[in-house]
Amino acid sequence: VARLTGLRPAVIDYGFQLLGVAGLLLAGTRPDLRWLPLMFLCLVLPITFLYDRGLIEPWRHTYQAFPLMLFGCVLACRQAAQPVLRVQGKLR
Repeated sequence: VARLTGLRPAVIDYGFQLLGVAGLLLAGTRPDLRWLPLMFLCLVLPITFLYDRGLIEPWRHTYQAFPLMLFGCVLACRQAAQPVLRVQGKLR
């Protein structure tokens, strides 16, 4: 990734996390998408509790929440692109 983009992997990871959190926050403000952050928390909170107690390793058990984070990223990108698409007439 660093060779293709010129960015360190940590920068890309933090950017991805920022987009995901922004998307989950946006979903929390919309009544039709409030299930997204709720489901993400329901999947991640038990795992973080068990990891905090030293009972499990996090990476093997958090994969089921990853698609929700991806959906949050797509929602944040769509929200950011919405003004540009309106100006171009591709969105009503």
